[in-house]
Amino acid sequence: MKVKLFLILVTLFSITCAPFNKRNTPLVVFVENHMVPEEMPLKALAAPVYLPIGIVAGIFDVFLVHPISEIPKAYDDTIEIVWETSYKGYVTYSGFVPLRIVSTPVIFSVDLFFRSLFDIGDNQPFAKPSFSDSEIERAIATKDTKSLKTWLQTCHSQASNYAMIRKVNEEFATNKDLFRISLNCLAYKYFQENEDYLIGKLGTDPTTNSTLFHVFATNKSAKGSAAVLQRLYSEELTPKQSRDYMNAIFAIGNKKEIDDLLKRVRKKRN
Repeated sequence: MKVKLFLILVTLFSITCAPFNKRNTPLVVFVENHMVPEEMPLKALAAPVYLPIGIVAGIFDVFLVHPISEIPKAYDDTIEIVWETSYKGYVTYSGFVPLRIVSTPVIFSVDLFFRSLFDIGDNQPFAKPSFSDSEIERAIATKDTKSLKTWLQTCHSQASNYAMIRKVNEEFATNKDLFRISLNCLAYKYFQENEDYLIGKLGTDPTTNSTLFHVFATNKSAKGSAAVLQRLYSEELTPKQSRDYMNAIFAIGNKKEIDDLLKRVRKKRN
């Protein structure tokens, strides 16, 4: 009974373990395809040559090649888990920044470790489907929100047509999930190409503002800083909103806007 249970556990472990998936051992596959004869007795005679090479190739696959190939996926996971979680209010967001900075290498290391050891999610066939532009256009036309959400969730790991992402962001503005995911994709992956578009979304809601304040600060956006300052001066804001906008100006760090803001604050006090 114990032997059977042991064999079942070993079998289950083997199924999910990364080294048992040929997709994760390219060097071993290369040795199999190019050095192992297909017919006996050549296969047996060549064993002393290809077996040691295969073992070395396997060691390199397990401890070097596969872990390195998983780094981009672990990075995407870390960005999504640690940095894309939205918090209401820029002050609240800023308060979590030190915790996020500290937790980033920890989350990345743990994620990379498990991705290197096990076949997790997108190591499996069809785990991250790709979509053509025509399929996305069809999904937009038919309001297929499920497919659109699946597509947007691949944004950080696959190249996407950011014009399509903007279209989703515009046409599904009332769908909180699609609006948030598409905005995050444009902000964190395609900021340079969509800076003006994102500035136009400033003031949509507190969560959107938090995301935009963060990417403006991360990219030291002069345009973003000017837009925040203009909105701060031209709109009727609550005291909390004013504080959030002013904190954003300081976080972005554009000297011209900071000096202008400080002059106005001093003038009001006098």
